[in-house]
Amino acid sequence: MEDVLERLRTALEGRYQVREEVGKGGMALVFLAEDLKHHRNVALKVLRAELAAVLGAERFLKEIEVTAQLQHPNILPLYDSGEADGFLYYVMPLMEGESLREVLDREGELPVDQAVEIARAVAAALDYAHERGVIHRDIKPSNILLQGGQALVADFGIALAMRKAGGDERLTETGLSLGTPHYMSPEQAAGDRELDRRSDIYSLGATLYEMLVGEPPHMGKTPQSVVAKILSETPAPIRKTREMVPPNVEAAVAKALARSPADRFKTAAELAAALVNPSFQLATTVLWPSTEAEDRPGPGFAGHFANPYFLVPSVLAVVASAIALILATTREVPTPLPNIRYVLAAPDSSRPTSSAPWPAAISPEGGTVVYSVHRGDGTSMLYSIRTDELDARPIPGTDNAHMPYFSPDGQWLAFEMDAKAYKVRLDGGLPLIITEAYGSNGADWTVRDEIVLGAQGPFKGLSHVSAAGGEAVGLTLPDSTQGERDHLWPIAFPDGETVAFVIWYGSLESSQLAVTSLGDGVVHPLGLSGIRPLAVVDGHLVYVQADGAVMAIRMTDGGKVIRGNPIPVHNRVPVEAGLNGNSWVFVSSGGALVTARGGARGGARGRLAWMELDGAVETVTSEDRPLMSPQLSPDGSRAAALVGAVGSADIWIYDFALGTFSRLTSMGQVTSLEWTPDGSRLLFTGGTEGTVWTQASSGGEPAQLLYQQASLLPQATLSPDGRTLLATTLSGENHSLDLIRVDLDSTAITRDFLDTPANEASPAFSPDGRWVALESEESGRREVYVRSFPDPSMKVQVSTNGGTDPSWSKDGRRLFYLAGSALMAASVSLEPSFQLLGRDTLLAQAPQSLLTGGNWTRPYDVSQDGRRVLAVVRESDDFQIVVSPNWITEFRRIVGASETHD
Repeated sequence: MEDVLERLRTALEGRYQVREEVGKGGMALVFLAEDLKHHRNVALKVLRAELAAVLGAERFLKEIEVTAQLQHPNILPLYDSGEADGFLYYVMPLMEGESLREVLDREGELPVDQAVEIARAVAAALDYAHERGVIHRDIKPSNILLQGGQALVADFGIALAMRKAGGDERLTETGLSLGTPHYMSPEQAAGDRELDRRSDIYSLGATLYEMLVGEPPHMGKTPQSVVAKILSETPAPIRKTREMVPPNVEAAVAKALARSPADRFKTAAELAAALVNPSFQLATTVLWPSTEAEDRPGPGFAGHFANPYFLVPSVLAVVASAIALILATTREVPTPLPNIRYVLAAPDSSRPTSSAPWPAAISPEGGTVVYSVHRGDGTSMLYSIRTDELDARPIPGTDNAHMPYFSPDGQWLAFEMDAKAYKVRLDGGLPLIITEAYGSNGADWTVRDEIVLGAQGPFKGLSHVSAAGGEAVGLTLPDSTQGERDHLWPIAFPDGETVAFVIWYGSLESSQLAVTSLGDGVVHPLGLSGIRPLAVVDGHLVYVQADGAVMAIRMTDGGKVIRGNPIPVHNRVPVEAGLNGNSWVFVSSGGALVTARGGARGGARGRLAWMELDGAVETVTSEDRPLMSPQLSPDGSRAAALVGAVGSADIWIYDFALGTFSRLTSMGQVTSLEWTPDGSRLLFTGGTEGTVWTQASSGGEPAQLLYQQASLLPQATLSPDGRTLLATTLSGENHSLDLIRVDLDSTAITRDFLDTPANEASPAFSPDGRWVALESEESGRREVYVRSFPDPSMKVQVSTNGGTDPSWSKDGRRLFYLAGSALMAASVSLEPSFQLLGRDTLLAQAPQSLLTGGNWTRPYDVSQDGRRVLAVVRESDDFQIVVSPNWITEFRRIVGASETHD
């Protein structure tokens, strides 16, 4: 061995420093080496000399290139391969964990959840490779590596390379064979040359069997005896040895281990889905044998049909069905449990706060609720609480995460954060990246372990990716010739294949529901108006209309055909105008429901009030109203505010001298507002998405459309000279919120003002019009910056520890902003250029209503003299999450009554 090591060191000198042998297998010796070019430790695998001699370098190296093309989170990548001094070698990352073989040797059986999760990860890797025509041929515990809770498949393509290099015919000369006998499929053990994906599925089934039982499905004293059993015998039932294994898991393993490839799963994804589908069960032809039959020789493939043990279960099933039918007609059916609805209670430290695009998520069976909690520094974190527990727990690593949704088995949570989709186990662990995701346009986790995503930046259709991780692949494309702009809010059907979604035409009212298939991506419009599908429950598609009505419609023909008329199944929910489907409801695939009420974004009731800098509060209005975003007129005599709930807010004006509060707009979808510099008009966004309006502050005339575009535009501000708009919009290029400049005196010419990968929003002109304050996430968190105008090349960062919602004083000498829980005032100079002179704290601990009470407009305004702040005060934060863990009971009652009436 020392001679081999020295030869290898000499052969690879200058490229790798080979240190020591660390392992050996049937095909290769494994060495610890340092990659001298990249200064990293690697695992260098050298084919055994007898194999190298048989295979030949040129053909082997050509075929092994296939491994380098496999890029998947659950596949150990190939760094390098080559030939040196007769050695054929390939290089892979050096793993710090251990192999599944080592874990099984130490632990024997694994916990069911861990075994299933490992199997699903391997299945994801196999499904990815199989779709690219690559069969592993040697799935076994020693080729599955575990690192940081993740399973990685090693040596992908090595066996394939050997076969294509001519190894199968001549390996008998070396006394070696490809594949490990205990995990070989029957066809591989029989010597079939052309193996397909079902061979790998068998090997994965054998590996999972060992994880659950403690030994492979077939044992023998010699490799030949093992092969004989693989070809002729059926493994013992798993639950005979381990009763706690769920029936669906046992059934999935049995199907994977079927001797005939035709009886196995067609894809690894189907196996992964069955492992987490409690309702999965076997067809009778692949049932585990009875105990009495276990000692008999197997009948072979054709012999199954002559074996009474494979026919009796079918007869029993018919008899059982008949008995069940008789009993159902003669015994009293128990009264269903009435729908339970309650408000989620939590202490102040873990109180829920409003979130988008839905207020919270509930697991499929209704046992766990996940929601967002605001922290004192202005950030948020996801918390989870079980419906049978009293205390919520933070989910580590979910800072500012949003859009949570569950895996079909309820054990994992997925969400978006930092322009990526993540997943995390709810019983512990840190989040793992699934893929890039920055649309916040909905997502769902299918029973086949895929994530389906709504439109992502420049890609306007649906896309999908393995839940194990990878690059999302396009599924649908909007038909622009028909006016389609985006495909949004995907919801998976129970079959794991069909997906319902929304075709977005530019407004809530024009949105239409459609379905597609993960197999072909063909779009089938349903002819139904709707802004967001919620779930498929008992064969009914549940969805939200533009007016907030929650409806259901029966689906047939794989979800492509609707039957009957839509019926309302829940009270109306708030719908957020300016955002294409955000609404305050979430329904799980199992028929559990959460919605919300109250809260700043929902129009919580409060009063206008002056907040003195010493903490004193002077109420201005005596009547509680659902108020948001108060803004002072330039002369300070009036205040405009949004009144109403999310999706139905309008501008009202309060006159301080007269004490009157009167309505100005009536379109019901206003998202932001500001006064024009002379106080004669209000500028606002809302109504139809992508529109900016003005209206005389005295009322008496309709609003006038100032600007319109096709995409999201929830926020706008007007320059002091009235000639330029700056508006927040969604960039198609960088998948982020950016600022556009609209020159109103040049037939509304539109150009980019800031178009960067970071989110920019909340623009505010300085009084002289030469500077723009805004908030940006370019540093990784929101901070307040000042940019020169019209050329934004000069930049000054104003806040230092987070900052949002900037506002200028009337004389331009101070710039106000929120920083965590404080209201700040930066002293500035605008001449001859912008200078930051210092920062002062106006309110060290601003009320929570001030920090969270805005919409797309800042939630406060400062008086002309800078001595007090106008905001909305409330007795308490009244945002509440309403949980209905068994809403399916109410749903069935409503649907049943409707269908009976029809």
